[in-house]
Amino acid sequence: MSDYWTLIEPAYDRVDIYGTPKHFLKGLAQEAEPVRLLLCVHWCDSEVCNGGYAQFFENATGVLAPEAVEGYRAVGRPDLAKLLDEAMKLLTKGKYPRVRKKRQKLLAAHGKAGTSFEDLEDMYYEAKDGTATLPGLYPAMDAFASKVGIEL
Repeated sequence: MSDYWTLIEPAYDRVDIYGTPKHFLKGLAQEAEPVRLLLCVHWCDSEVCNGGYAQFFENATGVLAPEAVEGYRAVGRPDLAKLLDEAMKLLTKGKYPRVRKKRQKLLAAHGKAGTSFEDLEDMYYEAKDGTATLPGLYPAMDAFASKVGIEL
């Protein structure tokens, strides 16, 4: 049995979210797909639980939002993927900006317009621990890690 942290811990320091998006994607591509997906879900969940979607988008971690959507789906939590996707669409009507400064400008305009991520965050926090048909996020990530851990 493998928990997800055991699988992603070595990559946690190797994948640099602080450089350019191109640098991030190049580093992320060096990791096995299950590690990439779990790492992005881990980072997204950590930020959203600490300060909401605005914090996630504001910080360097926002660079990985598209991969986090994919990761939530891969671990069996499409509901959480949908919430992140909706938050991304609320932030921008066009292509999601990986460049941090662009996201920060959008967030500033977003705040001036009085738009909030609060409803999406409330749904995230409520659903994260599991639903009648879906496991909690961490058990889902652990199950995914156990399933793919042998192949790595």
